[in-house]
Amino acid sequence: MKKISTIASLLLLAAASMTGCKEVDTRYEYIVFDMANISFAGDGGVPVTVKVTATGEWNAEPSASWLVVTDKTSGSVTVAADMNDNGSEREAKIVFTMGEVVEEIPVNQLGVVGSEYVYRYPGHLDLGLVMSPDGKYVGGVEQALQEDESFNYQIWVFDLERDESRMVAEIPNAIYGFQEPRCITNDGVVFVRDYHSGGTIGVNPDGNFIVPAGIEGFAGAPNVQGTSADGRVWVGWQRDGTGFDGRYYPVKWVDGVPEVLPTPENNAHGKPFVDDVLGGVMAYGCSHDGSVIYGSSRDNREYSACYWKNDEFHWAAAGARDLQMVETMNSMDELITVPQLAGPKIEETATNISPDGRWLAVTWCREQYTLNSYQEIECPAFIDLETDKVYMFEELPGGACHVTDDGTGFTTDGFLANSGRVVSVDDSIIISSVADWISDNYGIVTGPGCIVYVAPDSQEFLSLYYAPSVMTGFRTTHWYVAPRPGR
Repeated sequence: MKKISTIASLLLLAAASMTGCKEVDTRYEYIVFDMANISFAGDGGVPVTVKVTATGEWNAEPSASWLVVTDKTSGSVTVAADMNDNGSEREAKIVFTMGEVVEEIPVNQLGVVGSEYVYRYPGHLDLGLVMSPDGKYVGGVEQALQEDESFNYQIWVFDLERDESRMVAEIPNAIYGFQEPRCITNDGVVFVRDYHSGGTIGVNPDGNFIVPAGIEGFAGAPNVQGTSADGRVWVGWQRDGTGFDGRYYPVKWVDGVPEVLPTPENNAHGKPFVDDVLGGVMAYGCSHDGSVIYGSSRDNREYSACYWKNDEFHWAAAGARDLQMVETMNSMDELITVPQLAGPKIEETATNISPDGRWLAVTWCREQYTLNSYQEIECPAFIDLETDKVYMFEELPGGACHVTDDGTGFTTDGFLANSGRVVSVDDSIIISSVADWISDNYGIVTGPGCIVYVAPDSQEFLSLYYAPSVMTGFRTTHWYVAPRPGR
């Protein structure tokens, strides 16, 4: 089996001369791991098994005598650590070699009083990860190129309580064109985007496929984006047409039965929605009890944040929005008047709401037109959906990713940024960087990333990471932290 995208690889070029022409044979040689870092407790804890995908025979050696590499197979290796009784953290690495390719996994171990958490980076799941509402499961998709050059898609589920993973289904691209996972229930049902139909397909732990019911009369495929804690409520969207026809409508499912949520007559700029592929309203996620649902308008680049309480529509932070009419020049150098909005926006993410439904993490966007230009000024912000009050962090770049019930907020430093901040929303205080917050609260060192979800018990969290890719430059993936089993 060959991978089509990797964390790191070496491009080997071999040129062969032929009569009248020159051919270049391009081969990609690589070693890929399912984690970017290994953390051990001071007592050594549980040995860690690293899944390895490579294009040839490889070898793994520790750089320190306190690390032990055992149980090597063609696709995995187990790493164990001796007790660290010197009281301070120590570092080493596992060095993997395969011909000219050399890759490393950093290893850190705390003293005997250190952390009881594990850090896992399933890098082979190159289409991203999702975490269940209670932090029990993580689900992902692996895209694999077969010997006959066709694709298979593998659905993986990680049991965080046992620190175990298994592939629950594998399906050829000819049947489903699986892309990124959208959400996973506390029962381990993963909803995955299918580019063949334009909708989502559910896969349960037994490997059975679930096709969500659609709204009667709607031609587009239904998309499930988020789920309640008990799995009875799903939220998402569906279009009433196909191709370039039809509008997006927010949809709520209760026990598998869909209904359209109410929407306003006009978008956030005060204009009627466009009845084509760019227009409408979408739902993305919900509170744990399913009573508060959030989403955004979808009208060209608007993405204006909204929510539903008990199925009633609201623009998020309605009292703080600022809509003005300003003059600018169009492409024909004609003077025109356009609406200019300052307000919250959210794109297609399912973890911006706190589990209790009180807080919403957003990007506050100020549009600025001049006669000859247009720009958007953005900063992270959080909205109290009970009072409509907005807490802005204008000194920070980027936007907000997630917020917990107690008002701990998480931001990203911008598009494709692998860093962010942790803030106290109520106090309007920046607590620390993400890396420092993890070290202070979990006692481990992780790779770069922005936190996008923290489980209600604060024992598990999921981080977004933009990994390098030899094919596209970068790819969106994730890593997670969870309690070490048997702690």
